[in-house]
Amino acid sequence: MSASQSHHLPRIRINPSEPRPVRMDWLEKAAAALPAGKGMHFCIALWMLVTIRRSPTVQISRNMAARVNLSRWAAADSAHRLEAAGLIKIAKLPGRSFRITLVEAGSSIPLRLEKRGA
Repeated sequence: MSASQSHHLPRIRINPSEPRPVRMDWLEKAAAALPAGKGMHFCIALWMLVTIRRSPTVQISRNMAARVNLSRWAAADSAHRLEAAGLIKIAKLPGRSFRITLVEAGSSIPLRLEKRGA
């Protein structure tokens, strides 16, 4: 990415030394559900937003998709494949980005991000 393109990306302010949870069991199931290609880019964008917002429900904008080098068509395809696999729930809003909720595999229970007691 050139210097002229980088100023168009939104700034994400987080403390890089603070540990953030990533559910490896969820990522393994997502990798199995997605074909080789840009699917894991979509998962990375999802987890970036989930850990920043500290919520299992996020919206992936075109700017966030561009941040991980993902077209809107690849993002939509990956979202639909993950929904079919039972890993996310999608709320479709007219004229807006999908509202995506990460869920426990095969259920409608939102994904628990933090360990119990932590």
